[in-house]
Amino acid sequence: MSRAALFVSTLLLALTCSTVSQAQTVASTVSKWGMLGSWKVDCSRAANRDDPVYTYVLKGGRAFLDREYGDLHDSLLIATARVNADDTLQLTINFTGHVREHIYAKSGGRWRVISNRNLNTNEHSVRDGKYSDGGQTTVWLNRCR
Repeated sequence: MSRAALFVSTLLLALTCSTVSQAQTVASTVSKWGMLGSWKVDCSRAANRDDPVYTYVLKGGRAFLDREYGDLHDSLLIATARVNADDTLQLTINFTGHVREHIYAKSGGRWRVISNRNLNTNEHSVRDGKYSDGGQTTVWLNRCR
């Protein structure tokens, strides 16, 4: 095998190992923070556009956010995850056409969104735990399953 071919093979192996390691780190962080499972405002009601089900799940060793709005379902890759010094969970999630950063706070087995920012435009739909389009405080979500 030539030196160039050996170099390319080694580089590809290193990139593959790095990607697998990153996926395991994201999955581990989401799991350890307690995010895996299905979450909703009111678990006794069916999923709908006003009260969707957010399910954080591992698929093939990678972490995903599965969203169910009753008539609409999607599955989004969680690209990065880290726990901040204040014990909030910060996720980068790949949406169709853009990437969002979500920051969550937890209390008593529940969590809520503290920040939701489009990384492509830097626009916030949630900032400091309040919705940008009216200033209402974000809701707490409960574990359903």
